[in-house]
Amino acid sequence: MEHYIITIGREFGSRGREIGEKLGAALGIPVYDKEVIEIGAKKRGIRKTAYSDLDKLIDEKLNGYNTDRIRFESSYVNQMFELQAETIRELAKEKSCIFIGRCADYVLKNYKNCINIFIFASYSERYYHLLDEYGLTEEETKTMIARVDRARHEYYKHFTGRNRGDRQGRQLVIDAGLFGVEGTVAMLEGAIKARFGDTIS
Repeated sequence: MEHYIITIGREFGSRGREIGEKLGAALGIPVYDKEVIEIGAKKRGIRKTAYSDLDKLIDEKLNGYNTDRIRFESSYVNQMFELQAETIRELAKEKSCIFIGRCADYVLKNYKNCINIFIFASYSERYYHLLDEYGLTEEETKTMIARVDRARHEYYKHFTGRNRGDRQGRQLVIDAGLFGVEGTVAMLEGAIKARFGDTIS
């Protein structure tokens, strides 16, 4: 039975990671995000900290905490991206799975059995969710959204040449704020089953 791949890009605060994890549980397939770096390093006999420390810095920047300690165009960041991309392609060949972020939609652009999803929500939906989630002040929440949106856009643009959130290369773009987490998961599960049919157990 031929397997399939799902990639999920998401706006900060749209609850895309939570949706991806719940979708993976509903479909009975693994979900990969940060684990990609560790898996790639392990397969190649690279010590765990060689890339994990840098990945932590990038993650902090992409989530609004680190504004100046890492530059995406550095050679070491590019090397890590290549390791990440190679690992994503390897995992995609093994079995059905979901990739969250990691520019996986671009990395797997030539993979035929792949469906690319982008999850977004209105600014107000994201704002109030993050305000509650992080316990920040109103101004801190606004600053975090601005920083994360900018950093994630710069990262995606640097490695793909595309604007994050564009419909190019995406088959499904969904407003999770409108349908809620459970509603979005149900809609995506139905769409995946309609697309891949009897490849889903």
